[in-house]
Amino acid sequence: MTPIKPRRSGGVHDAVARAFEEIEARTGEQGIAAAADTLGVSKWTLYAAADPDRDGELSLLRAGLLTQVYGIRSLAEWLADKAGCDLAEREAAPAPLISDAMAALGQCVQDLADGEVSEQDMGDIRRTIALLQGLLEARARRGAQVMPMAREGRS
Repeated sequence: MTPIKPRRSGGVHDAVARAFEEIEARTGEQGIAAAADTLGVSKWTLYAAADPDRDGELSLLRAGLLTQVYGIRSLAEWLADKAGCDLAEREAAPAPLISDAMAALGQCVQDLADGEVSEQDMGDIRRTIALLQGLLEARARRGAQVMPMAREGRS
């Protein structure tokens, strides 16, 4: 989304518009449409949030969700600036390998095949869930859209 209306550089409307541009650059989709789908709101709600002449808003919770799902920085940078801080890069944790997650899933299936769920089995399941969560987070950092299972037609 390329804003047509001028926005004050460094202002909240500028940060929101830049967020949609970042999402578009990461996904290849229209940024505002992808954001609307992720948040479950209409595009018009988000157009209003980016428009300096309208009363639209983007809640901190929704801004955080877009930041996390798409790995964008503009909203966090704007907020850090308001707090008088600089946004520093964290050293990214290494992403788990898919082969590690597959091995962990296989171990869980093997552990549960006897029909008993021991404390060790529960520990293996927790570690597998953590590996799978790490894969989802790594995918999100690369800009892929991570959707809840229910949105994909599964429950």
